[in-house]
Amino acid sequence: MRDRDVVGIFDIDRVTVSKASRDYLTKAQKNGRIITAAEDLPRSFAVCGDKVYLSQFSTATLCGRIKDVEK
Repeated sequence: MRDRDVVGIFDIDRVTVSKASRDYLTKAQKNGRIITAAEDLPRSFAVCGDKVYLSQFSTATLCGRIKDVEK
């Protein structure tokens, strides 16, 4: 995955308040597009192309790592 493939990085606690976001994640799960990259409870998710990656890291950490890769 390249940084330009990242559509967005989202905080699970904030985004799942929205019904539209919950519906999106439910549909992604049903279609087998969710990839769990978290051993603990996920704190964020990244949408990359047609895949959704669940992560145990905060959105700030993931964004920082993308910036580090860009250097």
